[in-house]
Amino acid sequence: MAFRGIGLGNISLADFRSQNLVFADKTPYVQKFEELKSGAVVFLRPRRFGKTLFTNILQSYYDRSLASKFDDCFRGTWIHSHRTPLASSFYCLRLDFSLVPSQPSLIKGGLTGALNSGLTRFTVSYPDIGLPPDRLRPELYDSPVSLFLAFINNFLLRAGPDARLFLIIDEYDHFANDVLSSDREAFRELTSTAAEHEGLIKNFYACIKSFSGNSPWTPIARVFITGVSAVSLDSVTSGFNIAKNISSDARFSAMAGFTRDELSMVVDETVDFSRLDGITKELVMEVMEKRYDGYLNFPPIFSKYQLI
Repeated sequence: MAFRGIGLGNISLADFRSQNLVFADKTPYVQKFEELKSGAVVFLRPRRFGKTLFTNILQSYYDRSLASKFDDCFRGTWIHSHRTPLASSFYCLRLDFSLVPSQPSLIKGGLTGALNSGLTRFTVSYPDIGLPPDRLRPELYDSPVSLFLAFINNFLLRAGPDARLFLIIDEYDHFANDVLSSDREAFRELTSTAAEHEGLIKNFYACIKSFSGNSPWTPIARVFITGVSAVSLDSVTSGFNIAKNISSDARFSAMAGFTRDELSMVVDETVDFSRLDGITKELVMEVMEKRYDGYLNFPPIFSKYQLI
């Protein structure tokens, strides 16, 4: 039997497929997600649970610029034989806030920079409708809102009022949780709606809300937001009260992480037990089921073995 490798770090769906890495098929949730009445969804899980990979699955599935790679990415998955009418039908904009610094004085610039990076990738995919390179300079904008407005207005002008955007925001609360745990007063100021504060984060999400919907001139048709904690949700996204939090919805309970059947499949496809004296699949399953929370290491029994 030819064993497969495990992808580590921030690896895309295309990398999983091209490198023949072991892959738990979460594509049935694409259809479940599409069936939701809400066009704006929040999904919360601990770190290392595969949220970022699922955002990549959504982008690979819905992004018009990736339509030619659809078969390469999804061949052999559930969704490949259950393709929905909305496949490859959106202009996808994906934003990653995981690297926004948590020092309060740097958050404004960090958010603007993260937004600029996402918009740059969008322009690479869609050079005719993305912001021109000479306007993709963070120093031109005094806030994330002004940069986002420049993008939206340019998009409407170049793509037309009927063009539809799918906005994906990964790790919306990464920096906010750090601020909340270390400086509650700074957190209150960042999320405040009081006149004496900028309302930096609230205004950004309020801007997204104002361009969301299914009518002309509201180009954001769908939004998918990931994060870790609901503690920051109401405060950080208070300007975006149209989102539906599906984190406790039983229909999506296994959209991130592994079920027992998926873990069993991963072990079968990645571990050569003939090379491991005294280690059985049952033992591996028992240990991982007890300790799998994304944070703890294997106990000493495995320390001298190369399991994968």
